[in-house]
Order: sequence, then structure tokens, then C-alpha cells
Amino acid sequence: MVTRIQTALFILIALLGISCKNDRYTHRIPAQPGIFISFDDRYVDEWFELRPLFKKYQARITFFVTHFDSLTTEQVEKLRILQQDGHEIGLHGAMHVLSEHYIKEHSMSDYLKQEIVAGINAMNKAGFYPTSFAYPYSAKYWGTDRELLNYFYVLRSEVPFKKDQDITSIDEIYYPFEGDRLIYSISLDMASGLSPTAVESGMKRAVSKKEVLMLYGHKPKTSFDITFLEEILRLAAKNDLKFFRASDLVK
Repeated sequence: MVTRIQTALFILIALLGISCKNDRYTHRIPAQPGIFISFDDRYVDEWFELRPLFKKYQARITFFVTHFDSLTTEQVEKLRILQQDGHEIGLHGAMHVLSEHYIKEHSMSDYLKQEIVAGINAMNKAGFYPTSFAYPYSAKYWGTDRELLNYFYVLRSEVPFKKDQDITSIDEIYYPFEGDRLIYSISLDMASGLSPTAVESGMKRAVSKKEVLMLYGHKPKTSFDITFLEEILRLAAKNDLKFFRASDLVK
């Protein structure tokens, strides 16, 4: 005879199984050493100025854009050119809200409608179809991963980096090609204290384990030094790392 406790356990196991399947793809692409770089917010003009640098190193970047409906026609066209260059344009929220606060003040339904669907619609209207999302402030909340995986292939968040921390010990920032749809990056912005030496150490781990090192930043010159970015791109070329965009990791 199956008891109520056993029935509850069966249901719990089934739900966990569904959750795990939702967080991963069973079809996996071949593992290879790589690097993933993304930029957040709406610094379209500043990102566009980096085109020669990206072309020099054949870099492929993921740009997570917020407040898309406030961009000028010229900025939208710049994003279109970046996409034509081979970069990915993802969503960073229609309003750029802290998910926990917004959901508590309103509801999950309102969050999805105003932050996610509104953002997708604004991008679709301009001919962009985002398949990846980066959490504003890297802040997710209970249930947001589950809900947003219904809209996107990949969700990106952050792992805080402390200056002089051993970057090779932060497992979350290395993509292992196990079908994960939840990814985590560390900041390359000046405030993080990340150094070229640390980045190269991370690249060497990526090479040895056939993983992808995950980095992200915001505004060129103000948030991060362009010289530092070029050094990262140079080191990536030196270590023969492939540039992955967000959706490349799971397609």
C-alpha cells in the first residue's frame, strides 16, 4: 500500500525532475575552451565605437540592452549593425528593476508583463528577437529562473569577485558544456579589481578543462578601461579561445 508520505515523495521527485530538465538541455554542444564576454545596459554609442577592436580580434560579444523603447533610431541601427557583425543582442529588462522588490510590491505576473514581455515586444517591433536575458543588478528572486526559462534559452547572473581572489577556484564562472541554461559571470569593470594576470589564469583553467570563462562589463572608459578589454581579447587570442555568445552555449 502506498502511503500519503510516499505519494508526496513521488510528487516531489517528479517536480524536481521537471525543474532540472528546465534548467538544462539534454542536447549538448562539444566542449571546447572559450570565453564569453557580455556588456549590460544601454551604452549603445560607446559599444559601437569598439567595433574596430572587436573586428581586430574577431571577438563575438553579447549585448544585454535595457530600456530598449527609449533608444533613438540611430542607436537601434547601431545595434542592428553589431548584430550583422555577428554579435548577440539580448534583453536586460524593459525597466531594469530589481526583481525581488518589484515582485514583492506588485506580483510575479506584473513583473513578467512589464519587465520581460514588454521588453521582448519592444525588441521584436524593431526586428530583434532576444534569446538570452541578463538580470538587472544580477539579482534573481524565488521563481524567476523557472518563469524566465520559458522565454529565453539562457539567463545570466553574477558571481561577486574579490580583489586578489583565486579566479581558478570560482567554479560557477566556467561553463562546462553540461547543458546549463543558467550562467554566471564575474565583472571586468574597474570596481571589481580584476587584473590581466587573474584573467589569464582563468583562461588557462578554461583551456585545461575545455570550459568557457565568463566575463561581463558595462560602459567603456567609465566602467572599464578599454586597454584592459583589449588585453583580455589579446590573451584570448593567445590562448586560442573561441568567443561564445550567450545562446551559442546551448544551441
